Amino acid sequence: MHVKMNDYVALENKQTYITENPLAEVQLPIDCGEGINILQIPTRWMETITDLDLERVRTYPHTPELKEKIAAYWQGCADVSRDCIFITEGSMDGIRIACRLFVERGERVLGNIPTFNAAESEIKLSGAAFDGVQLAPENNYAFDCNVFLQRLDSRHKMVFVDNPNNPTGQVIPLAEIRRIASEAARLGIGVVVDEAYGDYMAKENSAINLLDDFDNVVVLRTFSKGFGLAGMRIGYCLASGGELARALSKVTDAYSVCVFSRLMALTALGDLNFLQQVNEKAKELKDRLRAEPWRNLTVSATGEQVPIMLLSHRDSEMDLAAALAERGIKAISGLEFSGISKNSVRFRIPQEKDLAKVIEALQEVDGA
Repeated sequence: MHVKMNDYVALENKQTYITENPLAEVQLPIDCGEGINILQIPTRWMETITDLDLERVRTYPHTPELKEKIAAYWQGCADVSRDCIFITEGSMDGIRIACRLFVERGERVLGNIPTFNAAESEIKLSGAAFDGVQLAPENNYAFDCNVFLQRLDSRHKMVFVDNPNNPTGQVIPLAEIRRIASEAARLGIGVVVDEAYGDYMAKENSAINLLDDFDNVVVLRTFSKGFGLAGMRIGYCLASGGELARALSKVTDAYSVCVFSRLMALTALGDLNFLQQVNEKAKELKDRLRAEPWRNLTVSATGEQVPIMLLSHRDSEMDLAAALAERGIKAISGLEFSGISKNSVRFRIPQEKDLAKVIEALQEVDGA
């Protein structure tokens, strides 16, 4: 029997490097794949749950104080009101919401390749074509705003940019995001900036700084990365007020995300010293990796403290993810992303306890 369903969902292959294989971590004891925080969250944060009033579990998750805390966090960057803040289940949920808001069947979305593969997949599953602007390997995969803007035209319904970029970890300057938002506004196009790794760049570089000046910008944030709450599945999206905020209120659920996650996020925003420690440690470990005198391994354009980077081997036939897996290290194969190949991996810096073993393994692969 043929069951009628959305033909894009039925026919489109979903791109994702997420695995639910319980043996994966046993087989590959050193994780340089998942984009999680490399530091243990402060144990005192757990008091939020252990001291939880169970009355809050019985009722729906009303947490206006979280939106107030988010607005206060961005004070000085934009005049964010509670009506422009929407709680989401991580930034991935924000991507789905953005697709529902902007994208219709047969339309086009402009973005980079490589980019977060699940975002590209979600756009395609919405029935749109993803118009990818290749980050040029001959330019070390650095973002070129002029090239990007040359591709933007009235055929596009949405622009999607991840900043910092996944998989390269490079930070796109706010001035260039502003240029994109300005040209898109002229054409009546919405701009979605996914800042999943945004806690690893200066707040002054966030597209949230554009919300007071533009009516076409949506910014996605998550507590999964810098704040270390990946298992809590909580994030938020911010938009300029007026028409865009009213539209977002129609496609979001005020009760999404459980009260545990909301309270943990509230606690995290009250301890910004931890976020500073995370950034300092990420930069320290990344500097040590990049300081190695690699002969065959190269690192693409990347941010100093963003914990991911695109690592490539000069031999195009090298299966870099497999070579690392043989040495007990998990990394995300370039085959998971559009625009790069098996000789590349999305590489997240390891925990400090594993750094020496990781460098030793990379030295072996580098000399292969």
